[in-house]
Amino acid sequence: MNLLLITPYIPYPLSEGGKISQFAMIDYLRNNQNITLVLLADQIEKLNDINALKSFWPNVDIETISTYEKNPPKRSTSRVIIDQIKSVKNSLNKETISITPKSDFDRSDVINLTYLKSRDFIKQLNTIINKKRYDLAQIDFLDFIDLVNLIPVNTKKIFVHHEIRFARLITGLDSSFDVYQNYIINYVKAAEAKMLSLYDGILVFSDDDKKKLEDLPELKGKVFNSPFPILNADFIEISDTAEVINKITFIGGDTHYPNFDAVQWFTDEIIPLMHSSLQLHVVGIWSKENMDLILEKSNGQVIFSGFVDDLIMYCKNSIMVVPLRLGSGIRTKILYAMAHGTPIISTSIGCEGLGITNLKEMVIADTKQEFADAVISLTQDILLMKNLIVNAQHFAKSRYSQDAAGSVRLELIKSIIAN
Repeated sequence: MNLLLITPYIPYPLSEGGKISQFAMIDYLRNNQNITLVLLADQIEKLNDINALKSFWPNVDIETISTYEKNPPKRSTSRVIIDQIKSVKNSLNKETISITPKSDFDRSDVINLTYLKSRDFIKQLNTIINKKRYDLAQIDFLDFIDLVNLIPVNTKKIFVHHEIRFARLITGLDSSFDVYQNYIINYVKAAEAKMLSLYDGILVFSDDDKKKLEDLPELKGKVFNSPFPILNADFIEISDTAEVINKITFIGGDTHYPNFDAVQWFTDEIIPLMHSSLQLHVVGIWSKENMDLILEKSNGQVIFSGFVDDLIMYCKNSIMVVPLRLGSGIRTKILYAMAHGTPIISTSIGCEGLGITNLKEMVIADTKQEFADAVISLTQDILLMKNLIVNAQHFAKSRYSQDAAGSVRLELIKSIIAN
């Protein structure tokens, strides 16, 4: 089969969930299918990542849409000095101003599902699409959902939905009814359903997300569960020796607002109830403003670690917490913690759609007291922790390994093409 894959995010380096899921799936499919992968280079530095992928996947035809400025105008010496002074002033101003992240209902990048592409972008993509005949085109992420209109009529089209936007907004509703928030949710739901209805199939990562979309009349019979893949190499042999817990870890950057809310809730509400010296280590890229907001109330019990090269070693001897109260979609951090043998405590929203059983594969805690009690329990009950780790890895391998998830995706693709 000739498959055309179009994505706004280069699936390398493997630093985010969406990139990991794409990399693992393409790595599986490329062994038996003819794949053309279209990637966006909006910065010249991204060409290095694209070249790395070309070396990993010599049998994948990788095409690049370049939108970065190829010949930027040279600046005079005086212009350079002026820009440097402005940069220093801006950084000084940022030092003194703390800005709480906006809620999703106030963010245009959340409410608007996609953006208008440039003439040059469309021309480049159209040239790539018309180079050969494809049996199926797959588009990932809402950023590119509108590109379905460029795919030839006789080519089957599927959309891989990494996060249902209206479902994410629903989790952020205020406890009191807010007519504006309700308006925004209905606006986004209608737009999302309309765009998705243009595809022959919509792939989601869980039965929960499948049900949310199938409840929309326009999408009946078009939604399929295609599990999130974990790279086979990421399943680590679990040691027979019980590990002593010496820290708590959270993985996620603050550009995704639910992550900020989760860390803030854990710091403000859960840590004081733990009565423990364990520190929360936050892995991921955060702005200084948001780190300061968290740290000023943390009493020294929160550490921001930034980007970590070896996540497996960093999370060793730790409990991973997923105190998410907002959002939709599968949490990569949970699946990889399962594969790596890291014990997990999560809210119901955090592990939504995974099919987890409380106290079998992980601990599910939805109140601040339950969360604090769970942290203390895992540090004291070695047998419980060991059982959770073993059960979780077996669960993840049977459902979410590269081979298991890849075979499901391939059969779905064949079925959609046949119909």
